[in-house]
Amino acid sequence: DDYFLTKLLQKKDSWEINTSSFKLPDIGDKAPWTFLAHNLDKYNLHLFDLLKEFDIFPNWALDDIMGSFSTQNSITPAHIDSYDVFLLQISGRRKWDMQYDANQEYEENQPLRILKDFKSEQTIELGPGDMLYVPSGVAHQATTLETGLSLSIGIQSLNTADVLLQIASMEELTPSFYRPPMTSSSSFLIDQSSLHEIKSKIVDSYINSEVLDNSLLVHLNRFQSDEQSDESHLSYSAFSEKFQKSVLFRSELSKFSALKMGNRFKTAIGDEIVELNEDQVKKLTDIFSQNLEYEISYELYSDLTKILYKYFQVEVIFFNED
Repeated sequence: DDYFLTKLLQKKDSWEINTSSFKLPDIGDKAPWTFLAHNLDKYNLHLFDLLKEFDIFPNWALDDIMGSFSTQNSITPAHIDSYDVFLLQISGRRKWDMQYDANQEYEENQPLRILKDFKSEQTIELGPGDMLYVPSGVAHQATTLETGLSLSIGIQSLNTADVLLQIASMEELTPSFYRPPMTSSSSFLIDQSSLHEIKSKIVDSYINSEVLDNSLLVHLNRFQSDEQSDESHLSYSAFSEKFQKSVLFRSELSKFSALKMGNRFKTAIGDEIVELNEDQVKKLTDIFSQNLEYEISYELYSDLTKILYKYFQVEVIFFNED
């Protein structure tokens, strides 16, 4: 089903990787295969509870639980993740090979970034109940020794380059100019004093300001809806009236994080920075900590109506008409 983020990997004469609708082969298929399904914690309440066991990490850093069902002798090709991952074996047995300083050259014409020249430096076998931690940046490859299921619990490593790109993309970014001092010396060289002043100007204008704070919030709370609601055009008054009669639900891939600044709080809803008070933060934390079947009712959250309307406009929450 194309609604879900899944992949089917098979190594025949070359890699065959399906990411759209497909039918799973038989377990005894002569070409071993691996089936991957992302965001299982969003759809299965048992796995939703499992993610709570990783509360040593802040909620904003928890990514998702990916399931991997693989048949004997199947291989998950060598790759490098941009996030930390805990590999939990549920059934069957799997061998993991790792390389700690891999050459990051990738095979061409593949939908996955498969390392071209992978050399194993360490091998670890996992059986039911075993778990392996792989930090971001460590190359790893799996070989299934016995058909079974494993789970990957992802912990986001914040890519600071993405935050800087978010800063650059902000439309309201105020230009900041560095004007070089007059000098009696004519030169094509930028001296160290001028370079230091240019760097200081950039830091003071964008890094040591709310621009960075806001960019970080937008990045952490980013959400892209694959569906366009027919109701997104509802006015606030129409939304409020309907909310009093119907419950709201949260989209599965949405996230919430807020920044505390003294006695005030703020978050990002879409590209908009929204001020919050402490009670609103507590209630939004409650909403985003629940499973997807949780009903957001007017009775409990009437004082959040204006904020929920902003989430409604960017497809984070919706009315279920079924």
